[in-house]
Amino acid sequence: MSIAEEVNGIGELIRTKFPDSQVHRFQEPDLPMAREFAIHLKQEIRRSEARSHTVIERQYRVHYYSELAEDAVVSMGAFSRYVMNETTSIPVPDGTGIVRPESFTIDLAEKLESGLLRCSGTMVVFSREAVVMAEYQKIDKVEIRTTIN
Repeated sequence: MSIAEEVNGIGELIRTKFPDSQVHRFQEPDLPMAREFAIHLKQEIRRSEARSHTVIERQYRVHYYSELAEDAVVSMGAFSRYVMNETTSIPVPDGTGIVRPESFTIDLAEKLESGLLRCSGTMVVFSREAVVMAEYQKIDKVEIRTTIN
């Protein structure tokens, strides 16, 4: 699954939990408003699990903007519980593959120049991809000949 599909899936989770919130993907809004979310890719790590699969670990940073520190932290906590306890995987548009959240870390709410507060959370997700293998031509026909000596 591509990074864009995962970000869209995380956006769907946010819209399910907070239907009246706006979600920004890959960048923060120029002028953030209260009750908005922003999703960023923080890091991607690929490891070889076997000769046939690669494990992909991606870390996404989720920002929530609010006018009150308590609201920012409580809302991010509610989203964290929703992701970790109420869902089993991130929605995949085409239904292929499974992306499951492994952990969710919440940071302290920080004050922005505009006066809003931003609470950040880091979501770690895992998925697997098949390794492209060379295809060989199959043996079409096998004949056995024996001779008696």
